[in-house]
Amino acid sequence: MFDRFLAACLLCCTISLAQASEITVDAGPIPPFSYEEQGRPVGIAVDLLNAAGKLYGLSFNYRFLPWLRAQSEARSSTDRIIIPLTRTPEREEQYNWIAELFQYQFVFISAGGPLPRSLEEARAMRIAVLRGNPAEKILRDQGFTLLDVGFSEEINARKLAARRVDLWVAADLAAKSIYRQSGGDPSQLRFGLKLGEAMHVFLA
Repeated sequence: MFDRFLAACLLCCTISLAQASEITVDAGPIPPFSYEEQGRPVGIAVDLLNAAGKLYGLSFNYRFLPWLRAQSEARSSTDRIIIPLTRTPEREEQYNWIAELFQYQFVFISAGGPLPRSLEEARAMRIAVLRGNPAEKILRDQGFTLLDVGFSEEINARKLAARRVDLWVAADLAAKSIYRQSGGDPSQLRFGLKLGEAMHVFLA
C-alpha cells in the first residue's frame, strides 16, 4: 500500500492539473473507497489523495456523482481527475491512468440466504449489481440474465436486505461498509464464489 501511495504522490506532482489552485475530483459514492459522511468526503481513495495533496500543497474539490455520470464527465474534461476507477481493457484508452491505489475482488454475497455452489447455479438466481461497474459486464459476458441493475451500491444493498434479490455482486472490500450504511447488519452477509480476477483501482 505504501508503494502505491508514494507513486500516487509523485505522479500527482507531474500532471498538469497540479498547476491549478484547486483540482476537481469526480468521485463515485462507493464506500469504503469514496463517499460522503456528514457532508465530508471520506474513504480509502479520498484519504490517499488528501495525503498526497497535503504533501505537495494541492487542494481538491470532491464532487460525488452517480457513477456513470462521474465517468462521463471525467472523460469529457481535461481539468479533473476521477476516483475510484477500476482499470479494465474497455476503459484503457478512455483515461490517463495516474497511479494504482489498491485492489479488490468481486464476490457473490447473500444476506443469510443460500449461496450458489457454481456459476451455473448462480445464473438461475436474481442478482443485484451496480450499473456501469465492471462486474455488470463480466456477468453479462458469462451469460447472466437475471440482473437487477442499480444506480448505487446502497440501493443494491437495500434490495438484498429486503430479499428483493437473491444475491449481490460487489467488491469484497466494500460490501460490509455499504451494507452498514444502507441500514443493514453486516454480520448477516455471507461471501461466496469469486467473480473474475482481482481488480485494480486507479487514480485517473
